[in-house]
Amino acid sequence: TCALEQGQMAFNPDSFKTKPEFSTLEDLAKGYERCKDVTAFYAKTFYLGTTLMDDDRQRAIWAIYLWCRRTDELVDGPNADRITPTALDMWEQRLEDVFEGRPYDILDATLSDTVRKFPLGIQPFRDMVAGMRDDLVKCRYQVCSICQLRVSEGFRAPHA
Repeated sequence: TCALEQGQMAFNPDSFKTKPEFSTLEDLAKGYERCKDVTAFYAKTFYLGTTLMDDDRQRAIWAIYLWCRRTDELVDGPNADRITPTALDMWEQRLEDVFEGRPYDILDATLSDTVRKFPLGIQPFRDMVAGMRDDLVKCRYQVCSICQLRVSEGFRAPHA
């Protein structure tokens, strides 16, 4: 089974207490292999499309996909009940660190390596974190939509 399915790659707010050590190209290769495995497991058709790319682009796409997957897991994964706006602030700071070349783990290191090799801006990644902030209040939006529907029903034009 895939590691994300087991919750092993879900963000844990306590993960900032220590930074694991890694420094070899072998470690980075293992990180990219994990990115590949997660992409192949969760996005089969997307993964198939990456097989048409050269090796560097494949690894870059897998690293980006994995970061997006991990980010989505913040509000939808096994630790979702522990995710607060403060935890998302921490995740966004972690993103800043990744783009500055200071990854927290080997999976972050794959994205750091990717942004070093390819001209990627940080804003789309920030936008995704902002979307996760919206997901934290999704129930409020649902209630608001229901209220809006009820109110608008009261203002319908009379039938002729």
